[in-house]
Amino acid sequence: CDAAHARGMRVLLDGVFSHTGSASRYFQDATQSQDSPYYPWYQWKHWPDDYHCWWGVPTLPTLDKDCPSYRQYIYGAEHAIVRRWLRAEADGWRLDVADELPDGFLDALRKRVKQTDPDALIIGEFWRNSEAWLQGDQYDGVMNYGVQRAAVEYFAKSAVAPQRFQELLTENLMRYSDAANDSMLNLLDSHDTARFLTVSGGNTARLKNAAAFLFTFVGMPCTYYGTEIGMTGENDPDCRKAFDWEESHWNTDLRTHYQKLMRLRKTRKALQEGTVRFRSQGDLFVMERQLQEELLVTVINNTDCPQNYTLSGNYVRDLLSEKAFEGAQNATVVEVPPFSAMILEKTN
Repeated sequence: CDAAHARGMRVLLDGVFSHTGSASRYFQDATQSQDSPYYPWYQWKHWPDDYHCWWGVPTLPTLDKDCPSYRQYIYGAEHAIVRRWLRAEADGWRLDVADELPDGFLDALRKRVKQTDPDALIIGEFWRNSEAWLQGDQYDGVMNYGVQRAAVEYFAKSAVAPQRFQELLTENLMRYSDAANDSMLNLLDSHDTARFLTVSGGNTARLKNAAAFLFTFVGMPCTYYGTEIGMTGENDPDCRKAFDWEESHWNTDLRTHYQKLMRLRKTRKALQEGTVRFRSQGDLFVMERQLQEELLVTVINNTDCPQNYTLSGNYVRDLLSEKAFEGAQNATVVEVPPFSAMILEKTN
């Protein structure tokens, strides 16, 4: 963790506390003897070869989250897994299949996490409405699959208009508190979905548009490894291929685009803390982020025709291309090329 922190990085660990593998030393020990300390961790139908398992998969035996000794091992004891790694300067936890962990388990786990490190982050893996778990007493944020699905529909498939896309985003934002929205892990693809570039038919311009949205939207932008270099993959297991370290295979233009977006996100406070307002018009998706006097406008053309956007002010700059535009009478018309994004800022 120290080496990561020295590079300005935070370390979030993946906690799978709902089940283990059948090859796990805990499960293997429990199958050898009912006197094993791990025997009560599992839910046996007929010991040792018939047991409850995650979604019926026999290689993933389910853990009994109400078992006192299991709870002690995960978060309760002084040197419990969750607490020990935070003391080793990990910065938080992402919890797998988060909606399958009981409320009592989560309440107590959060208490121990925040006692150990008040700044530690707790992210849950959710695929549906997670409002009940984001009341400030369990998770800080979740993997934002609601936004991911909407982004795929708009950017990868052109299945919805920009106005409908912003409606879906508004519905998602209104569902949760500001604190929860700021802590959402926003993504375009993951180890459990087909990669964005595969869904978009290999269209990198669509991916660049989606990334421009992701890095200027409310919450934490998350890049699944390899998306930034153009990796493809169908649903699991194809989407879980190892990272391609052969640089000659990389889409360097796409990677440069991601690097620009990351720099902007790290340096512009409006993108980190600003309010959000949607102003889509015609075939353009338009989103404003504002913090005090700093106003940045994301304008995305996800069509194959150029589109015009008018911004107040006589001098405007696109932070992505660094191109400047000049208008007259307090209005500047910007032509947005097909399948392209701009992050506009008034400079007068």
